[in-house]
Amino acid sequence: RASAWHLHVPAMAGECCGFADTPQGYRWCTRLAKLFCLSIFAAESLSYNVVFLGRLLPAWVRPFCSFPLAVVFNVLWCLSVCCYLRAMFADPGVVPKQWQEFVQKEDTDITVSAPRHGWQPGVATMCKDCNIPRPERSHHCSHCKVCVLRYDHHCIWIDNC
Repeated sequence: RASAWHLHVPAMAGECCGFADTPQGYRWCTRLAKLFCLSIFAAESLSYNVVFLGRLLPAWVRPFCSFPLAVVFNVLWCLSVCCYLRAMFADPGVVPKQWQEFVQKEDTDITVSAPRHGWQPGVATMCKDCNIPRPERSHHCSHCKVCVLRYDHHCIWIDNC
């Protein structure tokens, strides 16, 4: 039984409006979400480096404090942007044919259960759309029409669908 929270939260962030129901609308929403995330990164860097380090910090304390703070912030900022871009360009993967063959070969050792809402640790589930067994953490993507191995790396903000 789904809780009240699950009834009000869309399955994906792009499904909150009717526009994202079409492939063109979904693609437009994902591009807009990526542009929003990248603009947040740019605004964060600009506001910290120009406004805080360039104007506010020298007025409060001695100017020599700006350089170490700039180095620390910009190193962490670059790592964050690199992680975001790596996640954006990473392939989340689809459930391989070898997995299906392995489950059929080892049918007595591996229990394939019906899908439930939520994580089922150590349990393979049967996809109701593809009608194939899938490992844990994998889910069916309604836009790709395949079962995705790492569905938590497969969202509108990253757009690696």
